[in-house]
Amino acid sequence: MTETRLKPSPLLASDQKPSAPRAPYIRGAVGRRQLNETGRNGTTPSVVAYAPIGSTAVSVFQVRDNPPGSYFDPARPDFLLQLAEGGAGTGRSDMGSGFFTTAWRRGTMLLAAPDESVGCEAHCDFDLSALALPRTLLDRAWEEFGNDARPVDTGALHEQAFGDPLIFDLGLKLVDEAIQGNPGGPLYADSLAYIISANLLRLAGEIQGPQAEARPLDPLSLGRVIDDMEDRLADRISMTELATLLDMNVYGFSRAFRAATNMSPHQFLTDRRITRVKELLEHTDEPLVAIAMDCGFSSQSHMTAAFRKHEGMPPGAWRRARRG
Repeated sequence: MTETRLKPSPLLASDQKPSAPRAPYIRGAVGRRQLNETGRNGTTPSVVAYAPIGSTAVSVFQVRDNPPGSYFDPARPDFLLQLAEGGAGTGRSDMGSGFFTTAWRRGTMLLAAPDESVGCEAHCDFDLSALALPRTLLDRAWEEFGNDARPVDTGALHEQAFGDPLIFDLGLKLVDEAIQGNPGGPLYADSLAYIISANLLRLAGEIQGPQAEARPLDPLSLGRVIDDMEDRLADRISMTELATLLDMNVYGFSRAFRAATNMSPHQFLTDRRITRVKELLEHTDEPLVAIAMDCGFSSQSHMTAAFRKHEGMPPGAWRRARRG
């Protein structure tokens, strides 16, 4: 297949030429671009890019109603994880290691290599979401879990389509988080991104067998982290900030924190925020929206959802019950 037969990828900005050096995706704000081709039921396909989320700035894109055809993406510096959410057919894909056959169906995933031009030839309509994962995410995972000093090798994942229910589910959670504007904050987005990256290495064969049990944070270090969380409950705290307090790799920090508390940093922070919400509900007359902001939730509805999950009832009902 020659390059002249290829169409710009649906993820490619409409005014960009194939040789343009800049990144092909809409950055920094929600944007939309429609293609000229016609998809299923005569609909016009669209691509939407959402603002990068988390301290690692993972970018999220969605393509809907994309018609059959051949597409290409110019080289970009990130790993691009593509999650097929709809489609029923076959095609061919090149993720940086040559073309291979792809079965398009929900759950199919492709991983584009950084700094490589990639393309696909789809024989059916399809919907997909994509995560642009900065290579530092996988580098940090390799630093924590790798067994030697060589560079991380993800080549196996660029040579074929693959499926993994855990990665797919976490990927869609990260997509949904970006669509909603990251209400869970950078710590939640970071946690998802780090777990996805570590599991991509596992799937590539770079992480093999059970990992050594993490050593828990010592009481002094744990106390420093908890004090920082308590002091900044209203802030958008990231995993990187917490790990930096102890001069640790983010993966090592996350595992050591869980070993010490039996909770992830995000779960622990949410638990502390809910505890603070209950204190304010019981002892003040602050309106719910103010309590949500004081406790680090992105909105009253975000606080209500977290509170209901934690306590089994919405905060207003909890306040009435406590006051008789």
